[in-house]
Amino acid sequence: MSQIYRYEEKYLINYRQYEIIKKRIEKLFSVDKFADQDHEYLITSIYFDDYMKKSVNDNLQGLKERYKYRIRLYNLNTHMIKLEKKIKDNEQGYKQSITLSLDEYQELIDGKFNLLEKRDEALARELVYSMKVRLLKPIIKIEYHRYPFVLPFNDIRVTFDRDITYSTKNFNDQEPLTNQSVIDMIVLEIKYNHFFPNYLKKLFQIDSVTKLSISKYLICYLHSIGEDIQI
Repeated sequence: MSQIYRYEEKYLINYRQYEIIKKRIEKLFSVDKFADQDHEYLITSIYFDDYMKKSVNDNLQGLKERYKYRIRLYNLNTHMIKLEKKIKDNEQGYKQSITLSLDEYQELIDGKFNLLEKRDEALARELVYSMKVRLLKPIIKIEYHRYPFVLPFNDIRVTFDRDITYSTKNFNDQEPLTNQSVIDMIVLEIKYNHFFPNYLKKLFQIDSVTKLSISKYLICYLHSIGEDIQI
């Protein structure tokens, strides 16, 4: 089955800009049906990297084609755990994913793969191979609150991510992280198929919006090793 490449744009905005943009798009967009009563959900992602930190370096070097592996949970719900490979090609990308059992998840976050090795999916085989050969392992857990909007046309999704934080240990902790956010800003993401109409672009036109060229993974990883974050 062919993969559908989607466009993805990221911007850093402050809280004033967030309130303005959110008020504008609420007239046209719907809140994602999976959001809670506050119109948000908590996203937890555990990222893998190898001993050479390939994913980190690919992002730092600005490579147009790159990929990374992660485990993702929503609202810390261990009944629906996803293993994902996110592939980027310039501003386009797509995801491959499989669902993990709780036992598979707990093994993987401990750096083991005995259960996953029994599966036939290409993504499972690829991750196991990388863990064996490239010494790939989970290195950081990142959490943030996401306010998601959707529009059926071109499968447009607009999300606002705030309170971005991380941990380099306690991957199996089922409580939300409580440490301070690494940036006092909100990450605005716009994802869509094919094209983004001009009449919608106008909703996001506001002063001094910074286009984000690096990922939340890289921001948190650099912060974890005490490096300055150049956004």
